This record gives sequence, structure tokens and C-alpha cells, in this order.
Amino acid sequence: MPKHQITCGSQHHLIMECQFHLSTFIDGILISTVGEYIRKLPVEEGDPRETVGLDRFYETYVFNTDDDWTEKKTELYEAYRHPDVIDWSEIDARPAQTVVEATTNHWVVVDEHGGTQ
Repeated sequence: MPKHQITCGSQHHLIMECQFHLSTFIDGILISTVGEYIRKLPVEEGDPRETVGLDRFYETYVFNTDDDWTEKKTELYEAYRHPDVIDWSEIDARPAQTVVEATTNHWVVVDEHGGTQ
């Protein structure tokens, strides 16, 4: 079980403004899930969603952070700030097509990295 874990509904990667975002910080890592990016321009027909990556509407990425970030930032309001990400190259990634799949992916990855749901 991790020493520190913080889960919040903030978007912590991807510069597009997504409707769905979930982040979990566990000792030294950030797990960030985003998706449901909706086009801002009017859509005449079809799906108004845009993909957030190659052939996916949602994605879960894992990044290395400063090891003691979660220990220093335990106040709720602090959880919405970005952790000190060491490298924005993801160390794990999971694509998803639905919000259910994205949420499941997020908690599977949290579990794989020693966290709890």
C-alpha cells in the first residue's frame, strides 16, 4: 500500500480541454486519464467528439514525478496543482473508447502501481 495517494478530478496532461478527467498521485507517479474532447465549432452531423490520440477518445498515461511531491502536497486544494513531473514521456499508456473503459483502465493502472480505488 502506498504511503501517500491523492485522487482528484483535475486534468493533468493534454492541452486540449476535455470533459472527462481523473488523476491519481501515488508516491513518485502521476496517473492521468482524460477524454471526451468536444469540438467547439458547430457540428452539422455525426459525433461531435474529437479523438485525444490516434484512434481513441480517452487515454490513461502514467508519468514519473518528484518522489516526495504527494507528501508535500496533502491539502485538498493543493491536489489540483500539477506535481513536479520529471519527464512528460509516459511510462505506461492505455487507450479507451468509452468512459467506462477509461475509468476501468485508470483504476487498473492505479492498482498496478500499488494504489487503491
